[in-house]
Amino acid sequence: MTVIFKSVFAKSLVTVTALAALGTGMSASASAQDAGAMADYAVRSTSDVNIKMGVKAFKAGEFDRAVAFNQKAIKSGLSKSRKAIAYSNLCAALAAQGDRAAAVAACDSALALRPELKEAAQNRAAAAKQ
Repeated sequence: MTVIFKSVFAKSLVTVTALAALGTGMSASASAQDAGAMADYAVRSTSDVNIKMGVKAFKAGEFDRAVAFNQKAIKSGLSKSRKAIAYSNLCAALAAQGDRAAAVAACDSALALRPELKEAAQNRAAAAKQ
């Protein structure tokens, strides 16, 4: 059931993103590629403004901004738990950009801080397989 839902969600996201691309001048194929990348990765928000902005940027397909916000969050003196989330989100953004090695390293940092963080494990597996 989860696989079916993920597939339906990814197709809907591709359609919505492609339609949005028409209004921004972005190519529908590039936009669909971003949607496919986003469907493979999970991001989580917290009350930290940089993490929130990173999630918002990721969901908008603005992976450079997502990387920058998560890097800023990591340097800002977060709790161990929130820092793990920022590393996991950084992993997703780096992988979506195509930097798989850096993505895996970011997920490894997240998992070192919080081994039970399911998003980090999921993101690491997705980044390592591609």
